[in-house]
Amino acid sequence: MIIDAHTHVIPLQYLHELEARADVSSLRVSGAHSDRPSIETAGVTFALSPIWFDPIHILEHMDRNGISAHVISPPTFLFHYGDTPVRALELAQIINDSYAEFTVKHPGRFYAMGTVPLQDVDLACRELHRMAKDLSIRAVEIGTFINGRALSSEELRPFFREAEKLGIFVFVHPLTQQQVGEQALEFAYLRNLVGLPTSTAFAIESVIFSDFLDTLPDLKIGFAHGGGTSAILLGRWEAAWQNNLQQQERCARSPTEAFKSLYFDTVMHSITSLELLWQYCDPAKLMLGSDAPADMGNLGMLQKFATSAIFNSKYVDQINAETARNLFAAPRDVHT
Repeated sequence: MIIDAHTHVIPLQYLHELEARADVSSLRVSGAHSDRPSIETAGVTFALSPIWFDPIHILEHMDRNGISAHVISPPTFLFHYGDTPVRALELAQIINDSYAEFTVKHPGRFYAMGTVPLQDVDLACRELHRMAKDLSIRAVEIGTFINGRALSSEELRPFFREAEKLGIFVFVHPLTQQQVGEQALEFAYLRNLVGLPTSTAFAIESVIFSDFLDTLPDLKIGFAHGGGTSAILLGRWEAAWQNNLQQQERCARSPTEAFKSLYFDTVMHSITSLELLWQYCDPAKLMLGSDAPADMGNLGMLQKFATSAIFNSKYVDQINAETARNLFAAPRDVHT
């Protein structure tokens, strides 16, 4: 059994809403009622094939490739952190309701990660509660930074406490790392190739080198793309912690120990990269993922990882499906 724990869906209802009310969103949609809608974000327009929004096409794709279930989530431009909180909440509710419909109509084939308007923590907590109680969605996807605020910031802490209380898994997906430099990132697709993995490493560093994990002991939090560049930096982080009492005062656990409390997907694009992550992570917190249908999605690598010899045999079933199912499945969907 294989569960792809990192896939993206843009709901049709969301596209219809954006096209109808183009004046109140940072995105532009055209052809929402056609079989090939297009969406404009950050000055780039791209057409959406049905695998982005049509459950029948997605299921056919899954069946052709031997995938039992998808965990669906919004691409990051659906977060709408730059829009007004009220508008972002409206769009988040459309997305979450649509995802819930996927899971109800196709039980056991789709699990969902919702979205919340984190530019307003009170509204985000309210929607998180609705997701859990009314929609049976057990996970939420958020960005690596929230309008410049690190995940460890005190302003965001009430949101994470609410997620911990509700038993909601938090999955962190990278937003473009602004600090690297806008002009540098424009060269040769570096915004994606360097900016996103770096952004993820910044986010992981912020939760490790703070009291974040110590004050939220029951929070389940994971990071996309195998944690970006964090595994290769972990030795450097460990040295800083070992040699600096000030760093030890900020976080009780060493970076290497704290790293093992985090969840990761396998969207890493090479066996060598995955081997490095394998050395540092808790294997029971690793999940297969493809990032489909994004342009950097890699279904072939997911299938290669699913049979990789680097995985200790006792963890194979967990990595391929069980960990994801335990995190994302509502009680009605848990079956063998």
